Amino acid sequence: MLYRFPVESPQSTSDFYNVGYREPGLTTELPDEKELGTLLETGFKSSEKDFSYHSSILKALNVPENGTILDFGASWGYASWQFARAGFDVKSFEIAKPRAAYGTKLGLTIHTDIDEVGQAFDVVYSCHVLEHIPNPRDALFKQLSLVKPGGLVAAHTPNGSKDFQLNDYRRFHRMWGRVHPVLLSDCFVQHVAGSLAYICTSDDRPENLETWDRISQVKQPTDAAGLFFAIRTNA
Repeated sequence: MLYRFPVESPQSTSDFYNVGYREPGLTTELPDEKELGTLLETGFKSSEKDFSYHSSILKALNVPENGTILDFGASWGYASWQFARAGFDVKSFEIAKPRAAYGTKLGLTIHTDIDEVGQAFDVVYSCHVLEHIPNPRDALFKQLSLVKPGGLVAAHTPNGSKDFQLNDYRRFHRMWGRVHPVLLSDCFVQHVAGSLAYICTSDDRPENLETWDRISQVKQPTDAAGLFFAIRTNA
């Protein structure tokens, strides 16, 4: 199931994220040159741009050292830079051209054409990206086509699951709108995964995710604001 807010055409959606998208914090506010220099020197540690937790998630999912990652919806490149520093082999994709261009400040090449990134990744990883895409189903099928046999597609999104709607109705509806036009649910993940192994949960702690055997279909409680899932392709 998808909870879908009325959205524009794909072209106007692209324009929105290139020009009109504004949110407080790391999503749209950029550091000045001095601040960026400090962030790079410290590896972004303990800042709002610190993605070390996400590196821990990848390791909990058994992504190998030097594993190949596609950072799908890389934004300004902060996560890509930190994934590379953590030892992963990273490629990056971002639809918004100004964000992709900013990646050069971090020494990154961020592709704006998904057909340029190649394939056979150990994992395609996204963090709060799929809820911005007019057709997340097609996007997920595209991501699954880019991973190697036995590889993963993993994502964080706002939670559109019925459990969360029933648990916190007000917060559920506050999340939904033009910025988050599509809310993905546990039922949607099950539909896309089909017969493939997956885990779907509101508990993305690495110690929880590492309990998944990567061959089973695991649906855990999805009654909180966040949804995390990983789908494994057949080996």
